Order: sequence, then C-alpha cells, then structure tokens
Amino acid sequence: MPDKRPLQGCSVLVTRPKNQANALIELLKDQGATVLHQPAMTISAEPLAAQQSQIRRINNYDWLIFISKNAVEYGLNVIETGQTLNPSLKIAAIGKATCTALNLRGYNSIFCPAEGYDSEALLASDAFSADQIQAKKVLIIRGGQGREHLRETLEQRSASVVYLDVYQRHPATLQLSPTALQKLDIITISSQQGLEYLLSLVDTMTAKTMLDKLLIVPSERCYNRAVELGFKEIEIAANATDNAMLNCITHKIKA
Repeated sequence: MPDKRPLQGCSVLVTRPKNQANALIELLKDQGATVLHQPAMTISAEPLAAQQSQIRRINNYDWLIFISKNAVEYGLNVIETGQTLNPSLKIAAIGKATCTALNLRGYNSIFCPAEGYDSEALLASDAFSADQIQAKKVLIIRGGQGREHLRETLEQRSASVVYLDVYQRHPATLQLSPTALQKLDIITISSQQGLEYLLSLVDTMTAKTMLDKLLIVPSERCYNRAVELGFKEIEIAANATDNAMLNCITHKIKA
C-alpha cells in the first residue's frame, strides 16, 4: 500500500542547533519526509567574568526580559549561581517557548503577550507602554549581536536599559556534502543570522543551488532578508516553533 503521508518523497533540511533539532526532525519524519540535519550555528556561554557587574545588581532592576529559550538556559545558569531573584522583580518573555522554558525552571509569574512571538508584540503591550515603562530599569537577557529594536524603543519611552549577554552564536561546521545539499527540496531556518551563517558554510555553486529551494522562515523580517540574499521561493511560518514550521511545509506541499 503506497505511503500517503503528506511529506513522503520530500527532502527537508533542519538547521536548528544540535540540541534543539530533534523535535522538529521527528515531526517531519512522522509526516514522511527524509530529513537532513545541518546546524547553521553553534551556541556557547559567554565568559562568566563579562557578566558579573550586571548579575551583582540584578535585583536593582524593575524588569528582566528574556529574549529566547537560550537566554533562559544560559542566563539562569549564571544568575542562579550567584543570586536569588527578589519576588518583586518582574520577568517578561519574548514568545511562548521562552515563557515555557522559564516555567520549567520554576518561574511562573511571567509576563508574555497573548499574541505574537517577537519584540514587537512585547512593545505593543500595555505593560511596556510609555506610561508604564518610563523611568523603569530594564535588563535584557540575550545572546550577543541581537537586534537593537527593543532597547531603542524602550529608551525612547524613557526606560533605562542594559544588556546581559549570556551566550554567543558562531557559524557551525559543515557536516553535509555539497551533493546532499543540492538535492534538497526544502530548507527550514529559524533566524536571519542562521540563514546568513548557513550560506557562509557552503561553496558558491552550492549556495546558488540552495537559493532555488523552497525556504521556510519564521517571520516577515527573515523573509525580507531571504529575498535580499536571492532566495526565490519563500514561505513564512506563523512563528519559529516546530509545529508552525511543520504546518507551513505541509500546507505548501498540499496546495
């Protein structure tokens, strides 16, 4: 009996870091896809010494904003070794996955917008309006080299904003052959930086071939960058979660 799963015969590239890729890989395989894994980047902790001054003062802030699941993992690993957070300290999360990661670490009173998965959603909330955030001290916990939009907007609203960079991103090492990459049908990507890193790993001919593949991105911002890089067929998932990526692929394949 023929396999009627929607992704049967499709070859899909997953580019999440090694320890974050398994769930998406299994979802795709369950739908019949042949899955290849090539991390676009690796993630490592920032040196502890670079973080000490902010950590010593962490309970002086009004808000902690965790940008991502990685910010939760690497941030709390550092914070909890030297400090206990005051119950009065307010904590915000960018995206449901970040909020869930905080819950799993025992932090349950988290502000997370009901809609949206990015900084814009947080900035659109009443809690971060100019009236509410002015004169507040905010610590943004993130990886280095992130977007400046959140900080700039909060400062425009008269908040005092400081970064705590807790992890670094680096281009990964190429693990797949050019032939394997050229035979792909679909590429999934989680961020602009990941997309740029992925193309930097391969030779010019392979990169040119990859530009012709169906690319699944998590946001309009990432879509715009993909267009600039030369991708021709791009679909925007509802967000960067595993289920959203899978739904976007299956919807496209069924269309």
